Amino acid sequence: MRPVVRYLPSGCLAAVSLDGGEASLRLFDSPQELANTRTAAPSGETALADGASALAYFFTVAPFEPAASFTLGPAVTPAFRAAFAALSGGNVRFLRGEFGAFLMGYAVDAATASFRVACITAAPRMLTVRLEDIWLALPEELRFPFYDLTLTRDPNRLDETNLTVVTETFPRQPGNLRLFLELARNGGFLLEAKK
Repeated sequence: MRPVVRYLPSGCLAAVSLDGGEASLRLFDSPQELANTRTAAPSGETALADGASALAYFFTVAPFEPAASFTLGPAVTPAFRAAFAALSGGNVRFLRGEFGAFLMGYAVDAATASFRVACITAAPRMLTVRLEDIWLALPEELRFPFYDLTLTRDPNRLDETNLTVVTETFPRQPGNLRLFLELARNGGFLLEAKK
C-alpha cells in the first residue's frame, strides 16, 4: 500500500505508511527523493485534464512513479502551464499545498543568482506568497536585499478584458515582500526573482 503524502510548511514531504498495525513516518526533501526510493526511472507520458488531476498527480503519483512527460488538457490556463513546467522540473522544494486545492514550490538557480516560485490551483482562490520564507532558505551567497521580479499570472477582474496571461515586472523589491495573488480556476502563477 502506498503511503499518504503531505507537504509540510518546511518544504519537506511526510510519507506515512501502515504495515499491518504499525505506522511508519518518513520525511523527504522532494518528491524526486521519495520517488528514488520507489522507482529507478520516470514512466511514460501522463495526461492531466485540469488542475485537480495535476494536483492529484503531485500528491499521489509523483512521489512514487514520476512521469517522463506530460499532456495538459485545454481546461488549464497559460499561467498554469508555466507554473506546472516549473513545479515538474528538477530541484523543486515545495512551500505548501493542500490536496485537491493548490500546490506552491520554488527552485533556485545558483548560476544566475535567481529563484522561481510557482503555484497551481484547481479552484479560484487568493494566496499569499511570502518571499521571506524562500529568502531564509537560500544559501548565504544568494541572499540579496533586493530582487527584480517578473510575475506571470492569470488575468483578474481588474485587468483588461481578453487577456490570456499577464506578465508584470517589479524592479528592486525587498526580500521580505508579501504578494497577494488572485488565482483562476485551473490557474497558477510563476514568479521569477533575480539579483
